[in-house]
Amino acid sequence: MMLSPLKPLPLNVTPVPGGSATSLASRIARKNGTASLQSFCADMSISYRALKVGDPVEIERVAALAGCDHTKLRTWTPHAPSKTNYQLGAEAPRFTAYSRSTIRGCPKCAAEALSEYGDHGPFHLGAWQLTSIRTCARHSCMLIEVPPPSHHKHSYDFARTVDNMDIGDIQIVAEEARSLERYLLGRLDGTYEGRWLDTLEFHVAAQLCENFGLLLTRGPKASRAETTERQWLKAGAAGYDVLRNGPDQMFAALEELRMEAGPGCHTYGAIAGSFLTWLSQREDDAAFDDIRQMVFDYILRTYPVLVGSTVLRIRCDRQQVYSLRKGAKAYGIDERMLRHKLLERGDISRSRKSGAITYRRYPSRETLQELADETNGLLRGFDAADYLGLDIHLLRNFVAAGLVKKGGEMARNAPYFRREDLDAFIGRLYRQTRPDLEPANDEVSLIAATPACQCSTLELLNLIFKHDIPLRCATGAEPRFNDFLISVERAKTAIGQSSVGAISMSEAAGKLVVDTATIRNLVSAGYLSAAPKTERSSERWLVIDEASVAAFGEHFISAANLAHELRRDTANLCRELYKNGVEPLIFNGENRIIFRRRDVS
Repeated sequence: MMLSPLKPLPLNVTPVPGGSATSLASRIARKNGTASLQSFCADMSISYRALKVGDPVEIERVAALAGCDHTKLRTWTPHAPSKTNYQLGAEAPRFTAYSRSTIRGCPKCAAEALSEYGDHGPFHLGAWQLTSIRTCARHSCMLIEVPPPSHHKHSYDFARTVDNMDIGDIQIVAEEARSLERYLLGRLDGTYEGRWLDTLEFHVAAQLCENFGLLLTRGPKASRAETTERQWLKAGAAGYDVLRNGPDQMFAALEELRMEAGPGCHTYGAIAGSFLTWLSQREDDAAFDDIRQMVFDYILRTYPVLVGSTVLRIRCDRQQVYSLRKGAKAYGIDERMLRHKLLERGDISRSRKSGAITYRRYPSRETLQELADETNGLLRGFDAADYLGLDIHLLRNFVAAGLVKKGGEMARNAPYFRREDLDAFIGRLYRQTRPDLEPANDEVSLIAATPACQCSTLELLNLIFKHDIPLRCATGAEPRFNDFLISVERAKTAIGQSSVGAISMSEAAGKLVVDTATIRNLVSAGYLSAAPKTERSSERWLVIDEASVAAFGEHFISAANLAHELRRDTANLCRELYKNGVEPLIFNGENRIIFRRRDVS
């Protein structure tokens, strides 16, 4: 209710849509020639202090002096319905959304008003008191700060303070840079887009867009204090263009920033430092709690935050995702195996040049438990070799021959194995054992049998399975490869059976009374023929064609064999033969002396 009836003044001004009560009163005061707005209010029995804070009674009295609708005037004058908020238009932004001490105005609006109405023309809109409104909606130019008056009591006397304003300082901005401001002005008018931002309080939506946009436009180390008004405008538009589509787009943008950071285990602070610092400082405003909780939950499910850590002033009580090394340790998974599985899943990627890891997503508790169950029984190559009691190179030969099945391959073709496949290989050997078999005098382990049989271990296994050679097991439960014993004689018999018409090098050496090295050199020189190799025969396994040995023995005789037949000393016999001009057979290598039978008969 008005304290006393007031009528429109003879010297009056035309109200401007959106203008504040203090701006209108300042214009009336100047047109009526008063020294200041404060003295004008005193003359009109209006409380200047109450008018500044939007007292409805004083606003109604100013409206009466101007002869205008007090309802609209009050709507666009910031007034305080509570201790923490100022009502403006259809919204009630928190007091932190306003800049009440710094007055800004549009230089083009001021210039036009001065040209048309004189010194009482410049006006100030209520929306210009919001820190997030930085441009003039009519002229698309930056608002500029009005130099402060000589005394703070005259700060709201805009019609006078504008005298010191640089109305030539016109900074035009692109319309796309005003997307946040258009949205905020629409909310002040009571227009909503039906988007997620509409569910947030006005000051929360505005500040969230600006500070998230600051991260997008200037990076995680951006200083809020050093950001210019034009940079804030650009940041606000960038943030709004993302956040208008909801929080999922905010998290998608954060993920994009994380991936752009490249290889390595990056902290959330290194990715979004400036934004997170600002958000953590909003803990005294409950309107930001939901946003802080949402971002907190995102960080916990995205970054390996340790239990007990504090993020956005909220304590982490349960770790949700892990780095590769700590996840492997926590869930008992071989680190190299875990890396391989995560690469297979696409959760991580690896640089071809440096080998550095990029986390597309950190493994969660559920993922690690799943992989722990899956890899419980998988062994790397060296571990699998130890499990079988083999040398790693021998295991690789068995894998290449198909005797041992591998479970898969990791980076650089490194195989891994399932325990059940390794047990199947041992089980196959165990089925060759005969518990009732009498021990033979020449029984040795499978490894030791290979030099005695002059064949590879792989060939020996093929002979065992092909000819069903019986084995004995030196231990009871859980035998390993070298616990199986084989008779050398049985193995040699199988070798002879595997190459019809061929004899081993040791047999050939026995027939000709030379050593096996001489046999190899005779083959190399073409005096003896090697038997055709059987399937899966190794390069070491050289068997001799028996017919070629017999033919060679018909025409040649070794010095040792000749001395044996004549019951002579080999060395003395050779000296006598040399003395009588008998020449030995010449062929490559250092061998026992061999003579032609026709020369010594």
